Amino acid sequence: MLGDLRPHWRGLAVSSVAGLGVVATALAVPPLTGHAVDAAGGGDRDQVLLLASALLVIGVVEAVLIFVRRYTASGYAIKVEQDLRRRTFFHLQRLPLHVHDSMPSGQVISRLVGDLSQLRRFLAFAGPSLIMNALQVVGALILMARLHLPLTALTVVLYLPTVYAATAFMRRYKTLARNVRDRNGDVATSVEQSVAGIRIIKSLGRGPHVTSLFEGRVEDLRGASLLAVRARSSFLTTLSLVPNLNLAIVASAGAWGVADGQLTAGDLAAFLTALLILSGPMAMFGNNLASVEEANAAYDRVAELLDTPREILQSSDASELPPTDAVELSFHDVCFRFDGSGEWVLRGVDLTVRAGETIALVGSTGSGKTTLAMLVPRLYDVTSGSVRIGGVDVRELTAHALADNVAVALEEPTLFSRSVRVNLTLGRVDATDEEIDAALRAAGAEFVFELPQGLDTRIGEQGVSLSGGQRQRVALARAIIAQPSVLVLDDPLSAVDVTTEQRVHAAMHEVLRNVTTLIVAHRPSTLMLADRVAWLEDGRVRAVGTHAELLQHDEYRNLLAAPTPELVR
Repeated sequence: MLGDLRPHWRGLAVSSVAGLGVVATALAVPPLTGHAVDAAGGGDRDQVLLLASALLVIGVVEAVLIFVRRYTASGYAIKVEQDLRRRTFFHLQRLPLHVHDSMPSGQVISRLVGDLSQLRRFLAFAGPSLIMNALQVVGALILMARLHLPLTALTVVLYLPTVYAATAFMRRYKTLARNVRDRNGDVATSVEQSVAGIRIIKSLGRGPHVTSLFEGRVEDLRGASLLAVRARSSFLTTLSLVPNLNLAIVASAGAWGVADGQLTAGDLAAFLTALLILSGPMAMFGNNLASVEEANAAYDRVAELLDTPREILQSSDASELPPTDAVELSFHDVCFRFDGSGEWVLRGVDLTVRAGETIALVGSTGSGKTTLAMLVPRLYDVTSGSVRIGGVDVRELTAHALADNVAVALEEPTLFSRSVRVNLTLGRVDATDEEIDAALRAAGAEFVFELPQGLDTRIGEQGVSLSGGQRQRVALARAIIAQPSVLVLDDPLSAVDVTTEQRVHAAMHEVLRNVTTLIVAHRPSTLMLADRVAWLEDGRVRAVGTHAELLQHDEYRNLLAAPTPELVR
């Protein structure tokens, strides 16, 4: 999942060399300490002064190397985090809609922010520290074995219980660390949903209730964190106790060895210094192992996103389709069901929208109107059959060609916390002021010129500073500016008053004249824009004809004449 680290090889190489230097300087201290003790015992003051100066220089060099290692390691870790965040975000844009529908947004945000930051901290600190500590332990044991093999064997035996403790700790902490990361995602989801729905929460007076739910999520996170802290603290206590007991036992045994003449005082001083160098990494292994499991939990959560199949893929021999004024849009024996399982939403749909023609999709709840329309821009892919634009299967078009030829305006438009101009030109950034002006007038969105900064007015997240009807008209203008060959409209004026709707319809007739258009009709007035109507029932096309022709069917008339028309999704 980390991908190609070659772009960061310089930082990684420098950090590795500096880390090896830190280990080497640390391992140089015990022999020099032993020589200094022996020199002092022999009264060689010049030798003692020289060795003390060497130890001082080693200390300064080690400090510089530690700075270089941490600085360069942090640099490459930040670059890896940036690349992973970019890859993950890009992958999210290409995942099918049902994945986004099924995964809470807070969980996605926590993966992109918190989990990747956890991985960065591991790469910068815990990971290199673990490797350096392992090298330092091996080096210290080699030094100790050269000085006195029996004491070294005693040291290894005394440390054996920590191996069992470490194995048990990692098994348990893996689950605890994952639980903490998941509870973090739940808290992020709760915050995101409460912020997005703040107007509803306030209008219904549900602030205390939402706060209570949030406190429950926070309490779950606290409980999960305390379990992890308790396990970590217990293991760290064990690791802190063992080195101290080891030092006391080995020092006592070594003192007997000096008394018996088996080793010199300098050798014992060097051995104990090496033991202290060994004890430091052993005590730090607790934090390192905990960091490994925390990073592993974060890695798994990010990998779950990156490993989610895209499903809607671009063909290896995908072709271009130059944008034209209008092309034929056709559905051939289209069948569809979500996730490839469950009940069929569409069953053998055959429908042709001629170049420049506007067809409205009509049907009761669950008839498949919106789903059929969403197949055109490949927000979903057919389970079987095909959708063709200009005779070319949409699955055989490049993503660029599809985006150039198809524009969509939804009943519930998405606007971003940017200026009106940025929102309008998302589909065509090179649109001129004249084209923007024409599209705004066609969509009945001239009100934007009266905003405080006109087109440069920031409209807030989800267009919160605009009314529902205004947001719909801005989204409709955005689709018109894209100048598509095929326009898909999901009742884009449902929140507009009757007078404005009639005015927009009059202007839209001119816009739709040279565009192949598919309109999902949720109310009868939308049918005024259509040349023909496709009546859907139970995922099939019941009939196609003009509005007047379909009125000959009693069921069609009843559908339109219902007190609350059932022309809904």
